Amino acid sequence: MSGMFDAESERREEPPSSGRPGRSRTLIITAAVIVVLFLGLTGFSSFWTERLWFKSVGFGSVFQTLLWTRIGLFLVFGGVMAAVVALNLALAYRARPLLIAGGDPNSARYRDAVTPVMGWLFGGVSALMGIFAGASAAGQWRAYSLWQHSSPFGHTDPYFQRDAGFYVFELPWWHYLTDFVMAVAVISLMAAALVHYLYGGIRLSVARDRLSGAAQVHISALLGVFVLAKGADYWLDRFDPVTGSGSLFTGMGYTDDKAVLPAKEILTGIALICAVLFFLNIWRRTRLLPSMGIALLALSAVLLGLIVPGVVQQFRVSPNVPDKEGPYIQSEHRCDPAGLQPRRDRGGAVLLRARHQRRPRGPGRRLVVGAARGPQDRQPDVRAGAAGARLLLRVEGARRRPLRDRRH
Repeated sequence: MSGMFDAESERREEPPSSGRPGRSRTLIITAAVIVVLFLGLTGFSSFWTERLWFKSVGFGSVFQTLLWTRIGLFLVFGGVMAAVVALNLALAYRARPLLIAGGDPNSARYRDAVTPVMGWLFGGVSALMGIFAGASAAGQWRAYSLWQHSSPFGHTDPYFQRDAGFYVFELPWWHYLTDFVMAVAVISLMAAALVHYLYGGIRLSVARDRLSGAAQVHISALLGVFVLAKGADYWLDRFDPVTGSGSLFTGMGYTDDKAVLPAKEILTGIALICAVLFFLNIWRRTRLLPSMGIALLALSAVLLGLIVPGVVQQFRVSPNVPDKEGPYIQSEHRCDPAGLQPRRDRGGAVLLRARHQRRPRGPGRRLVVGAARGPQDRQPDVRAGAAGARLLLRVEGARRRPLRDRRH
């Protein structure tokens, strides 16, 4: 009798089998399939609509060129991102210490869970990063096409003596390339640091020797590449004010010329110095050089990139806008062959008259820009009348009224 009751109690203690895990897995798989089908059908419908439209207007070859350009950019940049991330993951794993002592106890559990599927995990992460990078590059087909088919305009800017075609066709693509290199370095750095942490190369719970020698070399090399690419980005940023849109006009202004441009050049030099420090740390293997490089670059970026231009704009330009910005406005329009001719009216204000004048639509259209210190100064500073388009810039106060369109 006792044996029978013992058997019944054991059967009662056994956990009842449930189909919830199987149902949950089925629901997840079904939801994933539905999402993939939805995205695939949406993309295919957009693709097919564009193809039919280009074909209907007789530009089927243009659509084919556009399609192959996007596919090529996706494959090239996605492949580069996936290959670099996979390479850094493999290097971090091969450089793991043989004996792990004093590490984080939680990392041991993660390591035991990751090791059996390590190859699949590394491949999946690399492929996912490659897909994201390829999709981003495919969206840059316009910048790539402009760069590939660039041609000179025959007119140079007065600051860098660069042809206008450089700013229109080439500069956006070079900006994207530097951003892509920085993204590759950052993602590779994050992936490598995670692998080093899991396998004991980075130990945050110890007081000394938190990074192994291999981890220091690996992380220093990736940081050096990132800072080097950032230096190239600073160098390219020097050209942006030439086509930048300010609050008053488009082009290089006083603050850009006297503060932003020198700051970008100094930041370029500082970035190169910091990159050298990171590369030297491959042999020195100390925390002093990377710490100095990061602190120097961050402090310089805040001081030279934000504070100095703001101070110059606030205390030198804003109190005396006509004298500071007037020469730059004249220079911008003098170098524009199809733009506006600067001259001065009887009051000494800068008057910009369009070379190609056209009658505005609508009677008495007036476009107002300028500053007013009192009711007597509230006269339109920009007028477009039947005689032709005229732009009169008269800044008489520190504050400027916003651009607006008046009809009366």
